[in-house]
Amino acid sequence: MNGEVATITVTGENLSRMQQKYSVVVTGCFGGVANQLYANGECSAFDCDDSQSRRTKKILMAIFIPIGFALVCVAASSLLRKRRRKTRAARRARV
Repeated sequence: MNGEVATITVTGENLSRMQQKYSVVVTGCFGGVANQLYANGECSAFDCDDSQSRRTKKILMAIFIPIGFALVCVAASSLLRKRRRKTRAARRARV
């Protein structure tokens, strides 16, 4: 926009509550040297976008953390059963 100013007014009507959270989305080319987020010129907003890789990591963690927890629980249960069997066998051997 090269120094231009845009004023946006949002008026809520017919809401179910007096207050409601909302978002305003603005699209356009905001990348490049003029972008304040990347003022040192390292890259544009599009070149530095890593949201896909972060999303992939979150999805993988959401899948594998519960699976890992379940495996640990199964292993612990198996060890406890094995220990109980040994204890019962030792008690029977004493009798």
